[in-house]
Amino acid sequence: MKSANKFFSFKIACLSLILLALLALAPLALAQNGTRVYLQPVESASGLLTVEVLTENVTDLYGVELHLKYDPAVLEIQDGKADQEGVQIEPGALLPVNQGFVVANQADQGQGTILYALTLLNPAPPVNGSGPVARITFKILQDVPSTISIEQATLVSVNLQTIPVEMVPLTVGGSASAGGQSSGFPWWIIGAVVLGLGVVVLGGLAALVSFNKKARPQTPEKSGRGSGSRPSAFKEMR
Repeated sequence: MKSANKFFSFKIACLSLILLALLALAPLALAQNGTRVYLQPVESASGLLTVEVLTENVTDLYGVELHLKYDPAVLEIQDGKADQEGVQIEPGALLPVNQGFVVANQADQGQGTILYALTLLNPAPPVNGSGPVARITFKILQDVPSTISIEQATLVSVNLQTIPVEMVPLTVGGSASAGGQSSGFPWWIIGAVVLGLGVVVLGGLAALVSFNKKARPQTPEKSGRGSGSRPSAFKEMR
């Protein structure tokens, strides 16, 4: 009897540990799925705001093309290449410029648009992981909430295949918080795991109680013989 109780308790404990492990690993597993392109502020001083365009969880990346949009009444882009004609942004560290070619790099302050494209060149290896692909510095003209959006982000693999990507805008200025890193994490999965853990524990306890009831020795019914009484299923014969 005691050994059976210990077995059920051990089984419940194991199932609980498994579900707790799944609960702990769920955010990591979900974070590793999907490729994102988002904006993140990295510096803000003296009326300037520096933002990086980051690529997250990418595999075999070989080229990128970005189309960004901002409000020119709120932000004024600063030239990242003063020695070159036009207004340009800075390349990021994820795709090394010295191993590739900048196809396009131009900003239009009047329209509030940015176009940036870069490709690696053979024999440069493809890039895996996460990191910045571009860096932009703005002068803050008005301290009010404003959104920098990614209108298009095309990521190309070494096999010239387009990589599916999620694009996340950034709101800056005023009391707005930087929302570039918001991934819309599906917390319902965590709730489902917790609910499953509760179901397993309750089910295990119910099984244990049922087993205890079945394992109890039953008191044998007393026979009517010799006591003058007869089973209720029989009528007294006259």
